Amino acid sequence: MTSMIKKLLLKIGVLEEVNVAPLSLEPDRREGDTFVVLSSETLSGGFETDRDVEIRGTVKGHIYTPNGRVLLTAEGTVSGGTICAREVIWEGAMGGNIVHCSHVTIVAGAKSIPEMDASHLHHESMAIGKIGGLDVSFDRQAYLPDRTLDIELQAKSVLDETRRDFLHVG
Repeated sequence: MTSMIKKLLLKIGVLEEVNVAPLSLEPDRREGDTFVVLSSETLSGGFETDRDVEIRGTVKGHIYTPNGRVLLTAEGTVSGGTICAREVIWEGAMGGNIVHCSHVTIVAGAKSIPEMDASHLHHESMAIGKIGGLDVSFDRQAYLPDRTLDIELQAKSVLDETRRDFLHVG
């Protein structure tokens, strides 16, 4: 009976049939494709993606997007994990993180989470806006977007590389 009503509603144009593809957490990367953590969401344990990431909600754990960008919006929070991304834009609250990136931008209004350890940034370049009391430490070093997220293995100093290149030491 319901299929007859459905056919009638489709025929007169009241109902439109739509093919819905199965839900996929990680579709193929397309230009402008961004993985968004909504303000009502909390992800624990972290995730890995090939896309850019925009955090409006809360992430407790790792974020791994080696060639992407992580945008931590003003309402977003990231804590207790390692972030590995080509670029990180920090505007929201961050604490207890280790960040490995090529470029980091700290936007006016960026916050530290008071109860947590200071975030530690490993970067090649950085831009800092007008910021207040931000608890963070910095290390300038080359960005290596490999699967290893260990500081010891990624502690390749930009200054050492620059000296070696400048002096032509092999």
